[in-house]
Amino acid sequence: TQGTNILTTSFWRKISEKCDAGAELQMINIPSQDRREASCSVGVKYEFAASTFRAMADNLGKVSMLLEEKIAPGFSFLLSGELDHLKGENKFGIAINLES
Repeated sequence: TQGTNILTTSFWRKISEKCDAGAELQMINIPSQDRREASCSVGVKYEFAASTFRAMADNLGKVSMLLEEKIAPGFSFLLSGELDHLKGENKFGIAINLES
């Protein structure tokens, strides 16, 4: 809990050697402000031989993903995308990650 009015619960499970999945639920109840909200999200991570795929969806219509391709030790290529169906916004990203 975060204070007396916010409750957050999460669940994570390793489905197989290469696949993880999780879910999170957050509830907010503030009677003095007449505020009641809840949000839920689910996500999955799958590891291939040289890459990792992550995806997430929530109850607000947002779907996002990240693909990280490990080209060499300390060097990786990333693709990301996000679709926000309620706002009608889409984002796409490309990155190169260098680690020393």
